[in-house]
Amino acid sequence: QEVKRGVWTKNMRAPSGWTFTVLLVLWVSVAVGLPTAYHPLPATIPDNGQNHKNDFCSRAQEVKSGARPLKTALQGMNVSVGYIYYEDTWLAYNKDTNMITGGYHYELLHLVAQRGGFGFQMGIMSKRANQTWTEFTQERQSQYDILADAYTDIADRRTRRSAFPFHILDQSFILVTQKDYEEDALLHHKLFSFLAPFDDMLWVLIIFSLVFTALVYWLMESGIKHHDDMKKQDKYVGTWLGNFTGNAGRAMYLSVAAFTGAGGFTPKTPFGRLFNASWTFALLLIVSAYTANLASLLIGVADESSGIETPQDVLATAGAKVCIWAGTAQHQTMKSMFPDMGFHEVPGVAAALVGVREEQCVAAAMGVVDWAENENYEAARNRDRPGAECDMQMVGRPFKTAGASWIVEGDAAASCSSLVADVLALLFLELGDEHELDALLERALEYVKKNSNAGECPEIEEKTELTALSVSAMGGIFLLHAFITIVCVIASIPYTMYYQRRRATKKQLRAKALEEIVTNGLGSPKGGKDAMRSHLLKGSAEGIARLERTMTAMASRIKELREQSKGQLQLGGKISTITSDGDIATAEVNTVPRALSLPAETPDYAGLSGQSTLPAAAFGSTR
Repeated sequence: QEVKRGVWTKNMRAPSGWTFTVLLVLWVSVAVGLPTAYHPLPATIPDNGQNHKNDFCSRAQEVKSGARPLKTALQGMNVSVGYIYYEDTWLAYNKDTNMITGGYHYELLHLVAQRGGFGFQMGIMSKRANQTWTEFTQERQSQYDILADAYTDIADRRTRRSAFPFHILDQSFILVTQKDYEEDALLHHKLFSFLAPFDDMLWVLIIFSLVFTALVYWLMESGIKHHDDMKKQDKYVGTWLGNFTGNAGRAMYLSVAAFTGAGGFTPKTPFGRLFNASWTFALLLIVSAYTANLASLLIGVADESSGIETPQDVLATAGAKVCIWAGTAQHQTMKSMFPDMGFHEVPGVAAALVGVREEQCVAAAMGVVDWAENENYEAARNRDRPGAECDMQMVGRPFKTAGASWIVEGDAAASCSSLVADVLALLFLELGDEHELDALLERALEYVKKNSNAGECPEIEEKTELTALSVSAMGGIFLLHAFITIVCVIASIPYTMYYQRRRATKKQLRAKALEEIVTNGLGSPKGGKDAMRSHLLKGSAEGIARLERTMTAMASRIKELREQSKGQLQLGGKISTITSDGDIATAEVNTVPRALSLPAETPDYAGLSGQSTLPAAAFGSTR
């Protein structure tokens, strides 16, 4: 059954003492949470420098002729796989028992072997101290069918006949620096920090909008009768100063009050209401943006930037160096890309992070996956600063895109190992489409977090650059308000003209009616009693109030005429008036000039003698 799964090779036999060893390793794997779902496998290929490669030329011919599909080109074969052990995350290897128990590449090997129908045997390789990784891969690719590790794909390796079937990991070049924990002075320590959410030009625009809105509201609403917002100041009634201080001044106050929430406009016209809705909506957005930005700025945030985000920043810093794993693809490529850059060579990624903390360099260069693995390790911790142990951060964006994959020798003639690269590329592509590669990497990194001596670093919220909002960021609000204002002003011009003309007509009619009353009395036949009633008492309380004032004026006029007239008619009665509430109030009138005596032929008002009142029927049903 194991042979069908492609795990064991044909010539392998389980020794009698292995059963207990296998069970023990499985139990340990479960106990410590190693990422493996397969049986342990012994490393059977000795690291003796000999050639362990297969000849794939016959299979290549079958594929070329169409006799065999590419996916099953390795079916039934035993592929030799070489791996250099350095961490359990990628390949869990027990040196004492010579057993491989799990890891990212071990599980990936099982996945592709099952899909391709082939078996594999593994050997643990070693690298000489003075050997670069490119030299190492060039040497070992001629000894194994597959070099199963995350080797970064660079041009120099391809020129050495290294084939990269498919980029299974992202190894784009990045810089990692130590966070700067010098805290900025809290914003609320500054005297005018309340102005910080908006820049100067935006504040100028807001003040201009307050004044502009107030003036437009004054022009649109000041001519409207009974407007509570547009009352004149008693001291300057009828003067230009009174109109301005009572109307425009109050409009300015209401405009500012709307901004602070202490009040607002109460328009009477339909276009005034639309204008007010536009202004209040603009204020809603302005105040919300101000509040949100002020809250962000008032929080004291540590400045996590070290000032180094790109290789160019390193070059611009005098004496600055970059810590880098010596002999890696990143080291080789960066020396070619930046010949003037200083490097501090270290034996690994963790050592590069330690070099940054110990200020041997300003940044560490590594791949994306290298950082994903090491950001939770003890090397990325700062135990000397409680609460800030995870003090490393990736800065900027990757400055060079690169991928990592297994390596196969690009040989199309001697052993035809290029066929292996083609098969792996197909199988990796299928796994990528099914998201198996992503799931496998996620499990591997989860293992790192779970088994790191220092524990998992807490999630750190990404810092957002906090700046004052500018006119370009908020200008749309003011443009919208300006557009609605123009529409309202244009539309209100004919409306205001119609209203003023109608009001002037009513005023002329009422003035004429009052003149008739004063001159001829209520019983004057000019225009008729009904027409008089229609002019004066058109169903409004204002008509009643005006009549009351008219009757008072009549009493004053009677007094004047009494003094001027020699012949007087002694009545000794009272003249009644109607208040704005509809009640009848009487006034003492001792004499009535003959000129104002009511005609005897007027039945409703004839016979005024003694204590007389104006009949309520004269005013219809109006109170």
